Amino acid sequence: MKQKLKKHQEIISGKVLDIGCGNKPYKNIFKNIKKYIGTNSEAYYKNSLQKINEHDIIVEDGTELPVADKSYDAVLNFQVLPVFENPNDFYKEVYRVLKPEGYFLLTTDFLYPIWNAPYNFWRTTKFGLQKLAEWNHFKIIYIESFGGYWVMQARLLERYFRSLLPKLLKSISVEKNIILKALKFLRVLFWLIIVLISPILLNIIFLVFHFLDKIFYDDEFTTNYFVLMQKEK
Repeated sequence: MKQKLKKHQEIISGKVLDIGCGNKPYKNIFKNIKKYIGTNSEAYYKNSLQKINEHDIIVEDGTELPVADKSYDAVLNFQVLPVFENPNDFYKEVYRVLKPEGYFLLTTDFLYPIWNAPYNFWRTTKFGLQKLAEWNHFKIIYIESFGGYWVMQARLLERYFRSLLPKLLKSISVEKNIILKALKFLRVLFWLIIVLISPILLNIIFLVFHFLDKIFYDDEFTTNYFVLMQKEK
């Protein structure tokens, strides 16, 4: 992600709005920014240790932003599009708050597991992203996938390892049958052994998969898309 953003860091400048910014992990990449405003939901702050920045905006939805028309030089949106119930309305709102010929930089999921359930609604193809841009008067400057089939497999494997243990522990907590609870506890112990020995194995697999991706690249099997757009006059 950071390498892709650095390629376009000069374009993102002036007054910038980061919708669904989290802890703003990419803010320092952009060197020409005069003001960087972020939005998060109240639920985000309740579930994290991050304090509310006095300059940030609390909104529950990206389709009704409490900001003036044509007030930002650039809008950023990193991996948040799937949580909006109506992506088209979100694009319309971005168009509204952008200055003429302002930039809209977005990354979003394609072949990637559900997160933030049940508030995770969409997976959009490259062609769907092109249509969203067309319908809302954005010109696509650049669109790129986050790797191909083998990089996708590496990312899914990493996500699977990261997400399975909480699910196994939850299954124990809700199980009423003593015997089944004991069996599920043994399953957790077995998984913990795998997790302990997995770092070396996973690193080897990731290196091999990234190498294979360069040889047999196919962007139809990507996990994410990176899209840079410009508001039409």
